Amino acid sequence: RFVNFIPKFEFDNYDGVNSTSIHKYPFLCKRCNGIELYDLSDGKDLRCSTCDKLYSTFQTDILNFVKSLTTHPIISNDRSLLYPKELDIYIPDLKIAIECDSLAFHSDVFGGKNKIYHLNKTKNCIVKETKLIHVWDNEWRSKQEIVKSILRNLLNVSTTKIYARKCVIKEPSSKESSDFLKENHMQGTDHPSIRLGLYHNEELVSLMTFCKP
Repeated sequence: RFVNFIPKFEFDNYDGVNSTSIHKYPFLCKRCNGIELYDLSDGKDLRCSTCDKLYSTFQTDILNFVKSLTTHPIISNDRSLLYPKELDIYIPDLKIAIECDSLAFHSDVFGGKNKIYHLNKTKNCIVKETKLIHVWDNEWRSKQEIVKSILRNLLNVSTTKIYARKCVIKEPSSKESSDFLKENHMQGTDHPSIRLGLYHNEELVSLMTFCKP
């Protein structure tokens, strides 16, 4: 019950769940350092209202964006495909699922998820002929436009189409490559030994880089 919380009261002052008067006790959330008050009488796991609100808002924002991109039915918190596991967003007609992963709730430390939890979920979706992508809350906060671009392409509603036969391949400069990755790649820039750029009307539109391990 207390895996994500630290009691902030003296245990000598705890009067037990069978007390005739109900007292609330302070607990410190390890994830956000917020203080929550609980009376401990209901037997349920402790939850942080601040963390829950942040995660709920993050998932709702992505759900609303996906709804703006497609008219296909969307199921929230679906358990039919991978029962008993849950998928945050599932579009059955397109065989697409989206997981909204919180760094706190989906970590092995605070969320109780092992190191292959997300990989296994992705593999199980593949078995069901469904493509699953994971969006992390820090990505949505700091690189939202890139995430939105990925989702548009995933749902095949990208507003721009460029044909390969109208492009040429050449090597971009180090600065051009770095700027392009910062703007378009989820992991940002790198330090490659080889850079290959795809240009359309002299504009860099796609990039491959190769780095030594």
